[in-house]
Amino acid sequence: MFKQQIIFDMPGCDAYIGKGRTKEKKLIIKNHFHSELEFLYIVKGCVRFYIEGKTFDAKEGDVFFVNSNIPHSTENLCESTEDLLLQFSSHSYGDSPISYLFGYMKKDEGGFYHFKKGEKATDELKELMFKIYEEKNIKERAYDYYINAYLQCVEALL
Repeated sequence: MFKQQIIFDMPGCDAYIGKGRTKEKKLIIKNHFHSELEFLYIVKGCVRFYIEGKTFDAKEGDVFFVNSNIPHSTENLCESTEDLLLQFSSHSYGDSPISYLFGYMKKDEGGFYHFKKGEKATDELKELMFKIYEEKNIKERAYDYYINAYLQCVEALL
């Protein structure tokens, strides 16, 4: 197991968002952990998460959340999988209401949550993730403010 270092690629924002594509069944990333929160939206295909000695399968339309410092690995189960990955730091929010949520979630046995396709919260989360991704790529005026606002919406959704 290793501690993964997330490289933030958006000025003024402790976050990473990117699309991934895997064309074969294989382990995508071996067992690791990081201090950032992670959301993986399965745009196409299916993946398996290994978390705390358990396995969880996610398919197209699902979003999987992994809390900070939770060891996990991911395996592609389909011939072709596309995903949208959002990772962001919780330490930058100081005394905001979300900081209390992080403390609560760390006490949770699982440290993860499976947002399933068709649920209202899942649809809202996917929309926010796409907005963050679009802002990052288009980079219009004040895009970093929009990204931070969308991240706060993600937190509120949690």
